[in-house]
Amino acid sequence: MRTVSAAPGRALRGARGLRRSRVGAVLCLALLCSVGSGVSGAAPAPHPPAPVSHPLNLARALHLALAYQPGLRADASLARAGGFGVRARRGVLFPQLSVQAGDVYAGTDNGTPWFAAANGRREFTSLVVLRQRLFDPAATAAVDAARAEAAFVRYRLLRNRLDVAAAVTRAYYDLQVAQAAQRVWSRAVRINRTVVDATRRAVTAGGRARIDLLRARAALRSAVGALEQTQARVNGARRLLGLMTGLAPLPPLAATDLSPAALTLPARARVEAAALRGQPALRMAESRERRQAALVRQARGARLPRVGVRAAYGWDTLQRPRGGNLGWSAGLELSMPLFAGGTLRAREDAARAGQRAASERYRQARLRVREAVATAWSNARAALAAYRSASALSRTEEAIWHDSEAGYRAGRMGGLALFLAQQNWLDTRLRRLRAGARLRMALARIDLLAGRLPGGGS
Repeated sequence: MRTVSAAPGRALRGARGLRRSRVGAVLCLALLCSVGSGVSGAAPAPHPPAPVSHPLNLARALHLALAYQPGLRADASLARAGGFGVRARRGVLFPQLSVQAGDVYAGTDNGTPWFAAANGRREFTSLVVLRQRLFDPAATAAVDAARAEAAFVRYRLLRNRLDVAAAVTRAYYDLQVAQAAQRVWSRAVRINRTVVDATRRAVTAGGRARIDLLRARAALRSAVGALEQTQARVNGARRLLGLMTGLAPLPPLAATDLSPAALTLPARARVEAAALRGQPALRMAESRERRQAALVRQARGARLPRVGVRAAYGWDTLQRPRGGNLGWSAGLELSMPLFAGGTLRAREDAARAGQRAASERYRQARLRVREAVATAWSNARAALAAYRSASALSRTEEAIWHDSEAGYRAGRMGGLALFLAQQNWLDTRLRRLRAGARLRMALARIDLLAGRLPGGGS
């Protein structure tokens, strides 16, 4: 009975202890959760800061565009393929090592092979053959032609890079001008709204005529319309530059102004010398001329003798191959065409005609480069004169506008004079912006003619 009565008591105390332990565990877990939630609520986990978008300057835009354009990557692959082609052409001038093996059976009649070319009923061959060209002018000229072709492909890549750089530079400056014009028109809208409010109060007070208010409202509508058009041009220019550089979204452009060094043009003779030295289009024509000269030597070399050496080591036996019947052979090889129906001579004449054409194209390319330099330098001089004139006129018209605005607010000047002064100021500001963009583009054109990226990049 005691045993029976004691067991339920111990079991009850054990169940109570188990419940207390479970409750304690739950309380500890709740406490930990509350502490964790309190800490997290007091000091949330810091998020990584958003990347700061640095202003996009022209050099970075050119770098991104040249790396992003698929056509330039294709041209770079073709340039690497041209280098491999040169290695392949040069490879034939090095020793050629090969293995020849065969086990040939031939029918016989009383031990005599049926074919005159057969040496016996069974012929076993296992040879290591070494060949080396000693004199092969056609193969040597083919290497020079491959080098010239590879150089042509490399210079074509450089020309295409400059073409992309020219397009990106134009798009960059167009966007820069559009954004500057947008700021000009935004300022004009703010000023005109202030003028409309002041004129409305003056009309109410009897200090201004209604026609002054109508002119002020007309100026405001004109500025708002010009701002909307400029905004559309900014959006289109941003989209175009983003497509060229692969940036989405496009960061803001760096604020740049023409430095005093940009207002001094280099000497035309120095620009022409740099263009004749570094213009890829000229180097392409020169590479074509070298290739045609190499093709002439290749066609002429096909009519000359070719000399080589051949050595072999191994088995060439009618018996079972053994170590004792290993043999070797070595000798010179000479080959030369004697008559080919005039084909070789015609190929050489065609190559010479192509060489003369390539020489004339090279001279034409030099002439075009000099013409392009003369045009670009003249345009740069005209753009520089236009920019200086527009800058001086813009400063003068801005002073007139400020004086007119002050006179209008003081009641000494009518609305028509204020309207005309504002229009002249806006026109000269926009003219200065466009003149600055034309000057930048003219200077970039000079750099591109010299084979450099705008701003002196390579």
